[in-house]
Amino acid sequence: MSGKSVEGVWVQAAQGSGFSPWQGIGNGSTSRYWYTLPASIPFSLHVGCGGTTSAWAVSTTTPTTDGPVADFTCHDVSDQPEYGTCDLQ
Repeated sequence: MSGKSVEGVWVQAAQGSGFSPWQGIGNGSTSRYWYTLPASIPFSLHVGCGGTTSAWAVSTTTPTTDGPVADFTCHDVSDQPEYGTCDLQ
């Protein structure tokens, strides 16, 4: 939401957690990521916005969801009530 670049995406799952490869689209505030889990299992994401790949300015978290494909909008503006969360679209 802030327009800060996405610096990383961590996929959290019971099996197969890890950093996701991703690609910035346009100015980098919108990104596409992909990650293949070893089974059809629920997962959540930790999305780093701003800062660097090793030190994120803000870490937002998605709700746990089932795949195989999910789109999220993450709230990384500190004065917003949804700050630090992401919504499933």
